[in-house]
Amino acid sequence: MEGKKTKCKSLIMVYKKIAERIIFLFLIFLVGCGIFNKERFDLEKIIKSRPSKKGYVFDYAHLLKYTKENMEEHLKYFKEKYGIEMLIVTIPSLKGKSISEVASRMFTSWNIGRDNQGKGILLLLSDKEKLIKVEVGYGAEGVFTDLFCGYIERKQLKPYFKNNQVDEGLSA
Repeated sequence: MEGKKTKCKSLIMVYKKIAERIIFLFLIFLVGCGIFNKERFDLEKIIKSRPSKKGYVFDYAHLLKYTKENMEEHLKYFKEKYGIEMLIVTIPSLKGKSISEVASRMFTSWNIGRDNQGKGILLLLSDKEKLIKVEVGYGAEGVFTDLFCGYIERKQLKPYFKNNQVDEGLSA
């Protein structure tokens, strides 16, 4: 009887070690996939094609933990009430490009504000470089001046972004 108990305990220990190794390998796999997916995103494809004409928030860098739906509603209301189309886009990296270049190209190719006499705004955030750019269409420049947008970038958003608190920065 004592021999059977010892044998059972040994088998349990073997199965436990196998289970631990499987879980460990699975976690390594998940971490690896997350890292590679972030680096493998296609910036050029994102710049050239807006995924949805209906959406206002495109979180490619997965920075928005709890404000995405709320922001969607606010930006939809903003467009309906003031006729200004505003989009928020997060990207994992600029891949060596300047944030101004990426924002300008994205603004143009996504046709932001084109249906509203150029009244469009793009808020672009790049995670790796921790950079922010507010790109404004001609129709909205009277209200959203370079001075005002620069203030928003530097004082309102950047401190939160550098501390990985993007949700808080967008809500403040």
